[in-house]
Amino acid sequence: MNRQQERMSIMLFRQACWGLSGSKKKIWLRLTANDTTIRVFSIFDTGAEYCVFPSHITDVLFPDSRDGKISKIQGVGGEIDVVAHYVKVDFLDDNERDVLLTIPKVRAYFALDKDYDLSLIGVLGCLDQFNWKLSYKTGDLSAS
Repeated sequence: MNRQQERMSIMLFRQACWGLSGSKKKIWLRLTANDTTIRVFSIFDTGAEYCVFPSHITDVLFPDSRDGKISKIQGVGGEIDVVAHYVKVDFLDDNERDVLLTIPKVRAYFALDKDYDLSLIGVLGCLDQFNWKLSYKTGDLSAS
C-alpha cells in the first residue's frame, strides 16, 4: 500500500467511525505519563485490539522517546508503525471535568506516521479491565 492509499484508508476509516453508533463511541480521556497530562477525544472501539494514539501525543508525553522499539500493528485502515509506552488513562465525563474511572497503567501504542490522527481505545489492557454497558438507544456508556 502506498502513502496515498494509506491516507485514504485512514480517512475512510475515520469517516466510518464518525458515522457509527453502537460499539464505537467518542469519549474524552486524560492520558498521563512522565508528570505530563493531555486530554484526548477518542473512539471507544470494542473492535480494536489496542489503544492507539497519534504521533503528536507522543511528542507531548514522551518528547525524547521516539527511538523506542518500533512495532507494526494491523487495523482496519492497514498496517502502521508504532512505539509502545505505558500511560495512565482517566475516562472523563462529557464536560471533561470529572474522572469517571481510571486505569493506572495501560500499554498504549503511538503512531510514528504524522498523518495518522485517530485516537482509539481498544480492548487489550484497557477496555477488558471492566464490564461495559452501552445503550444503543441513548448512546450512554457505563462501566462496572
